[in-house]
Amino acid sequence: MKCSRCKVPGSALTESDRRCAFDDHGRFRSSNRHCGTMSTLLAIATEKVSSPEGNHAALLEHESCFLLLSWHGGGARVAYANVVVAMGDGEGTAISTAELCLDFAERLIAARSARLGRTT
Repeated sequence: MKCSRCKVPGSALTESDRRCAFDDHGRFRSSNRHCGTMSTLLAIATEKVSSPEGNHAALLEHESCFLLLSWHGGGARVAYANVVVAMGDGEGTAISTAELCLDFAERLIAARSARLGRTT
């Protein structure tokens, strides 16, 4: 299975250059390379940080959750993609995490595009 952005023709990348970040069930896999959806998420990330050792992270917010993407080097492969939910009740905060799924990634991209008045 490929996400819709990995199937788009006309890219400078050939099909053999890409390995989609999502398996046949829409679950994230870290053995990706130049995934179209990951590239889009990195491009629209609201915050990005880097360490001197070449580690990078990007943060996006959607549906009261945060998507944290992490990679090393140039960003061809996103190694970790986790959705973080923090819920506070005034006396403390509970945090839960889950791996990114294709459905959440597509909803996030569509919502961000709608806010910017673009089509995905």
